[in-house]
Amino acid sequence: MKRLLFCTLTLVLMLFALASCFGENHVYSGPCDPSCNECDLVTRVPESDHTYANCADTDCDVCGEVREATDHTFKSACSAKCEACDYVREDVAAHMYDSPCDTDCNVCGEERTATDHIYNNDCDIDCNFCGALRVTYHAYSNACDKTCNVCGATRIPEAHTYSNACDSTCDVCGELRMVPNHVYSTVCDADCNVCGELRIAAAHTYDHACDGDCNVCGATRVVADHVYDNACDAECNTCKTVRSDIHDFADWRVKSAATCDSAEVEARYCGLCGEEETREGVAALGHIFDNDCDVACNRAKCNYKRTITHSYSEDYETKLPATCTTAEKLHRFCDVCGYEDVITGEGALNHDFDHACDTDCNREDCDYTRVIVHAFGEWETKIPANCLDAEVEHRVCDVCEAEETRVGDVAALDHAFDHDCDTVCNREDCGYTREIEHQYDDNCDAVCNVVGCGFERIPPHTYDSITDLECNDCGYDRECTGHQAWEKDCLICWVCGAAIPGAEHIFGEWETETAANCFAPEVEARYCTICNVKETQIGDPIRQHAYSFVCDEECDYDDCDYVRAVEHTFDDVCDTTCNVPGCDHVRTVPHVFEDNWTTKTEANCTDAEVEVRYCTVCGAEETRFGDEALDHEYTDPCDKVCNRDGCGYERSTAHVYGEWVTKTPADCYNAEVLYQICTLCSAESEETKEGQPALDHLYDDECDAICNRANCGFERTPPHLYDDEHDVTCNNCDYVRPCNGHAALATDCTTCQYCGEAIPDSAHSYNYICDTACSKCGTAITGVDHKGSAANCTICMYCNEAIAGAAHVASATDCTVCQNCDAGTGASHVADPDNCTHCANCEQASGKNHVDGTTDCTKCEDCGTYLSKAHTDADGDSKCDNCGKETLPGENWFPWAPL
Repeated sequence: MKRLLFCTLTLVLMLFALASCFGENHVYSGPCDPSCNECDLVTRVPESDHTYANCADTDCDVCGEVREATDHTFKSACSAKCEACDYVREDVAAHMYDSPCDTDCNVCGEERTATDHIYNNDCDIDCNFCGALRVTYHAYSNACDKTCNVCGATRIPEAHTYSNACDSTCDVCGELRMVPNHVYSTVCDADCNVCGELRIAAAHTYDHACDGDCNVCGATRVVADHVYDNACDAECNTCKTVRSDIHDFADWRVKSAATCDSAEVEARYCGLCGEEETREGVAALGHIFDNDCDVACNRAKCNYKRTITHSYSEDYETKLPATCTTAEKLHRFCDVCGYEDVITGEGALNHDFDHACDTDCNREDCDYTRVIVHAFGEWETKIPANCLDAEVEHRVCDVCEAEETRVGDVAALDHAFDHDCDTVCNREDCGYTREIEHQYDDNCDAVCNVVGCGFERIPPHTYDSITDLECNDCGYDRECTGHQAWEKDCLICWVCGAAIPGAEHIFGEWETETAANCFAPEVEARYCTICNVKETQIGDPIRQHAYSFVCDEECDYDDCDYVRAVEHTFDDVCDTTCNVPGCDHVRTVPHVFEDNWTTKTEANCTDAEVEVRYCTVCGAEETRFGDEALDHEYTDPCDKVCNRDGCGYERSTAHVYGEWVTKTPADCYNAEVLYQICTLCSAESEETKEGQPALDHLYDDECDAICNRANCGFERTPPHLYDDEHDVTCNNCDYVRPCNGHAALATDCTTCQYCGEAIPDSAHSYNYICDTACSKCGTAITGVDHKGSAANCTICMYCNEAIAGAAHVASATDCTVCQNCDAGTGASHVADPDNCTHCANCEQASGKNHVDGTTDCTKCEDCGTYLSKAHTDADGDSKCDNCGKETLPGENWFPWAPL
């Protein structure tokens, strides 16, 4: 019956609550509230879900409803960020990968940028860490190469290919082989019968130069009569037959000046044939050197270099100490020229490691790092599997104890709970806590219905107000709401403001609030332990002032500044200091001083003059300054000690240095040394510094061997530059090195195609002495041109061909006859304008006679030559009877003619 009444009453109340909301909108605490606060029956879909800043946030950002903080949830053991909020934890398990090349974590699957696969070389097909395979190809230089250039793998190569039986070089790879000798018909044969390769054949052998048949192979040639260069030539150019010769030599003259090694050469030449004759003139000059270590002669264009021995007085010293990879360098310097002699000392030290697995060299200043392979033992369990993580295995290096880990075979376990409401996992060392929702019969049920749970909550009863005693949902009658004490005064109810019957403050102990001093007593206070209401009382009384001595004016307490009036005790009217022990009071008294001041101490460099006078009553002394202190005397602005007698004052001075200037200029071995000079006293600075760095050696050009800087003398091996192994002329200078194997030009079988020089013992092959093309290379004959015959010098005496550009040359003694042959030149004698009776072109008579001049009968009319005649003046008119010329001195004038 009671239950029926209770239910009926509850229904009436619910209907009443609903009725109160029918006329107006339902009231909610906020956007997240699902139930009306007025009727508490109508529910809705909230406008917004509860929103929290993070898992630790207990107040909803939207409506302010308070909740219990939740634990952070992470995707896996190696996840740092909470899945529910922005929290990032620090104690995160490291990602686990199978190898350095593995990109996916075995725990959480997170991808990373892994290291590149490591292979032994470009031919290795499986990664050293993870075994990943790739396709590679061996690298060979050519089809004949049997060894891979990268890894050394061998194969069966293709056979070498040669052009013919004589070819020694493979056409594919260039490898050389031993081949049979070339086949030639005779020693004079230049073309191999098998391959046609040319050789420098033995020269044809003849009995003499005019012999036409080779003694070896029988080859024939056309020979001509003996040929001489000119009228003075003593030997036939063809067969060396000797004849008598007559030279017409001119005066001796210098042909080549004396040099360091060679004497002067004088020469004279035959005026007919140009034959040269030489003799020695001034003796060789000898070389000139700067010092005993100078290797290059100083004379211009000498280029002589001698071998010298430097003079060393000091033993070798360390220039560069040995390192892990380089040997020690020792050096010493020549006492004469300063040449640096550098040798290798102690060998390289090699890298130093702690053990077989140490990767970094221990030596100072060495940053070498090597790649090692650890000696790992067997895999063992390091961390057993738990609720979140799979088993972790590890193995340890036997040498350095380096550790390697991996995920084991045992997968992560599921959490274990006692029942559906159990929140903490039962597994040892897990500690995982989950969120659950207890199950209740209704909103006011206190005990969870889940079997085995038994959780009991404080029922969330709802009341109309703070004084309402009966729950609106279940009718539960709470014991008492009572008055609620005010936090500012626990005797007053904060709900109604009335005094709470029987309530009283609970005070703590009395404590000093303000200590007693010389003007006020101590004030003590105590506070209610519930509401902090304050209560005060008087403690210690006012304290008395304290003084150190009879006439002490000021109170001794630090917090008291009281000053009393006292009478001090003095000896007489001039005594200024109180006689009471401990009192340091000093008064000012009007002494009666003398009128005159006298000197007490004279002025010096430090102090001014001190004058004194005395009190006529007590003899007290009064002083004053007289003349000002003297200035210190110094020798110069940088002098430190005063020169005045008895002073000895030492001031702090500093040189004022000017700009850095050169003390020792830079040379090839040392940097420039700079120093400073004081602008005040001209003192030199003790400090020096480097200026311009040591100079590079100075050479005339890239191939110069001796440094040109004064007193250096450093000699290097000239870095000549050539196009290839056969190039003989340096690209940077005129130096020519010996040819590395002559090879004839196709266009000149006597000239090397590499160096351009004549190939020793080689010769062109011509059909006759002035043949126009060599039978081997087609080169026009050199050294022997067409030679005119004695009968006609424009026709070659060897081949009977007309000589291109040849012409008869008039004889010096008869210009109508060719000087080289019997033919006439076609020319006629031409009178010499200076002597018309002689030919202008030769020594022959011109066929003309002198004709007396009409204006001067002593000269020829045609050429002006004097005729060894004299003017005649029979009638004495001072004019020649034959030409009418007035005779003058020097013109065959008459001895009696007037001057």
